[in-house]
Amino acid sequence: MKVDEDVRWSLVRHLEYWRRDLFESLGRCIRGIEAAETVEEIMWLEKVLLSRLVESVPPPDPFRYFCSRFFRYLDSDCVDCPYGTVHGRCIDRGSDWHKIQEARVELWKAVRQYYRDEQYR
Repeated sequence: MKVDEDVRWSLVRHLEYWRRDLFESLGRCIRGIEAAETVEEIMWLEKVLLSRLVESVPPPDPFRYFCSRFFRYLDSDCVDCPYGTVHGRCIDRGSDWHKIQEARVELWKAVRQYYRDEQYR
């Protein structure tokens, strides 16, 4: 399958925005850690930083090639999506994309559990 150049460059622009937003968020956390005066503040900022990383993976629809292609050219529910034919439609339970989303939720829960009730003496 040949790459659609319009979709490629739209995807690149979206990914650059996503990267910029993510790096700005991480930078704020790092600056907060630099200025923190207590261990509790640092641990809270670590939680925020890890949560932001987990939330950012995988990128949302406009940051994926086939979603950009389908939403750009078709007003469909992805029935004919080539990716969906191989991996299951992203919106369907049990698809590879859905499994990634489920794993992300579990990872986010683990981060929350790891950083709960942070108080040190």
